[in-house]
Amino acid sequence: MGVFGAAGDSVTDDTQAFSKAWDAACQAERSSVVFLVPDKYSFLTQSILFKGPCKSYLLFQLDGRIVAPNGPNKWSSRNSKSDWLDFYGIHGMTMQGGGLIDGRGEKWWNSPVLQ
Repeated sequence: MGVFGAAGDSVTDDTQAFSKAWDAACQAERSSVVFLVPDKYSFLTQSILFKGPCKSYLLFQLDGRIVAPNGPNKWSSRNSKSDWLDFYGIHGMTMQGGGLIDGRGEKWWNSPVLQ
């Protein structure tokens, strides 16, 4: 799917595709850039850092879904278990849309991983 290769099927790990798309959007030299999470797709991502500063105003348009791995045992050992979607050093960004960020929290609530 798309230029960056995300599957959007809620099974395939789309972390690298999201990271590449973010880097491209953040480095684009325009007055504004849209980072689109399209409707009717569900993107599985491990821990990811959306890092600035960016060269232009960013609109994070969340129409689809971003989902976390389904519980601590599905989390990659290479990734932080305390940070999932981390926005850092970004000025001039708006997030909007009717999509969903699903952390699948129920399986984490009683996990010894975060206690």
